[in-house]
Amino acid sequence: MTVDEFTQPLDLRNRTWVNGELRQDDRSGNLLHSIPELICYLSRYQTLEPGDVFATGRPCGAGQFTESFMRAGDVAQVEVEQIGTLVNMVAMA
Repeated sequence: MTVDEFTQPLDLRNRTWVNGELRQDDRSGNLLHSIPELICYLSRYQTLEPGDVFATGRPCGAGQFTESFMRAGDVAQVEVEQIGTLVNMVAMA
């Protein structure tokens, strides 16, 4: 998908489920810094290539603030509006 195919490319809904339970639901438009600002900042320190992925943090709903940690065997499903869904089973080394 190219940027011109998105209806709101800078404000996409992001949701995360763990074992079918909705844990996170927020929009990328609520990030502390906008996507263009993040890209500008990161590109000062490294060359960005098509397909690069960078972590921006997370919305509330999981981890230390809820005492709701994932365990081996849990299934995490992450959906980004207009992009798709990624499903992974948690494994511990």
